[in-house]
Amino acid sequence: MPEPAFILQLLSAPEVRATDRDAVALSAGKPLALLAYLAVEGRPVPREELAAVLWPDADGPRARASARQALWTLRQALGQECFASDDPIVLAEGVVETDLALLVQALEDDDLGAADRLWKGPPLHDLEFPRAKGWNRWVDEVRGREEARFGEALARAAASELGRGRPQAAVRWLRRAVEVQPYKPAHRLALGGALLDASQFSDAALAIAEARSAAAGPDQHADLDALDDRLATLRYGPAGTQEPPTLKTEFVGRATEFSKLSRKWRKARTGESQVGLVLGPPGIGKTRLAEELAAVAQSDGGTILSVKAVEVERSMDWGMASELVRNLHGLPGAAGISNRSASVLARLVPSLAGWRESLPPGSTGAVVEAVAVTDALLDLVCAVADELPLLLVVDDLQWVDKHSRAALSHLARAAGRIPLMVLFTCRTGEGDPEVAKA
Repeated sequence: MPEPAFILQLLSAPEVRATDRDAVALSAGKPLALLAYLAVEGRPVPREELAAVLWPDADGPRARASARQALWTLRQALGQECFASDDPIVLAEGVVETDLALLVQALEDDDLGAADRLWKGPPLHDLEFPRAKGWNRWVDEVRGREEARFGEALARAAASELGRGRPQAAVRWLRRAVEVQPYKPAHRLALGGALLDASQFSDAALAIAEARSAAAGPDQHADLDALDDRLATLRYGPAGTQEPPTLKTEFVGRATEFSKLSRKWRKARTGESQVGLVLGPPGIGKTRLAEELAAVAQSDGGTILSVKAVEVERSMDWGMASELVRNLHGLPGAAGISNRSASVLARLVPSLAGWRESLPPGSTGAVVEAVAVTDALLDLVCAVADELPLLLVVDDLQWVDKHSRAALSHLARAAGRIPLMVLFTCRTGEGDPEVAKA
């Protein structure tokens, strides 16, 4: 087959190149769009159709004149013989070939490497005309068709690599499939599974979280739950044969606990606040479990605040509450609390006196009331969670002072329908025996 005179580039910045010289002086406007339409359609196209697609707002004579001017521009750039007929318009054979056609041919030849090198981005990406609705519909159709064609080829190649026991190679093709079709949950699901096969657990956790944001139905969520369970098992070993009925239980089997915590976080992200309490003796891995959940929350785009109580501060009234306020007040959304709450919190933490210019004189240093502090802390946490889903981790609850513990207990019960999860870790056999009942 003879080499075409020109290559029309549609998989990156639109451009026409002569095969024997540099780029043709043809800007990314409607003449280039008209050429793309003719080349991709590959059929005779009436002038009336071209006018309707690219100049829908113009009246008949004006639209036809615009089409005529665009065709003249193309003849000047490509040569007078670039069209085989005048109306309907059809490109002369051997004049123009698109990189899109080369992609299709590579896929038909099962040359995925060549196709991968050709694909530099969505077809026709920079040829957009907001008022030309017919053109935009056509672009969407072409883009969807070619993305599906290439994405399915990548998924087939990945499945073949997995069948050969080569998960790393499968991961490469599936990452490309996700890049080509980011809106298709099946690619993300397959990528999560392949990453688990390749023992890339951190990447797998991120892929599963991203897949969940794109999941469309209960079946896909069930598949993602299964991947989460598999990830937890691979990371921590098999769970105990008896799964604890709630999180508020002795810590046995980290895989089970991690899976349950992950599901609670996912519910919290949707606006259904959640609470978790992990109990166990020292050294069993409670803090590590909280850190793993924080990594998942971070990959989901959430805000993470982790505070740790220490035994020497247990006798300090409002010690933990003050620590939370100091950490929360600088986070996005915190400025949305009421002036009343800001005033109460400034009395609790005098260093925040300059937080609000509108605070009345004498707002700091006064005695704080438990109810007021509790309500103000709830207001602050809710304001931060309203900005981005919030994971609040309180480590070593047994050492939290009783005033702060009561406030945290109220917070956990009263948060309501906001994207918040509060996770407590607590040692058994130490501290106040009433802690776990708080």
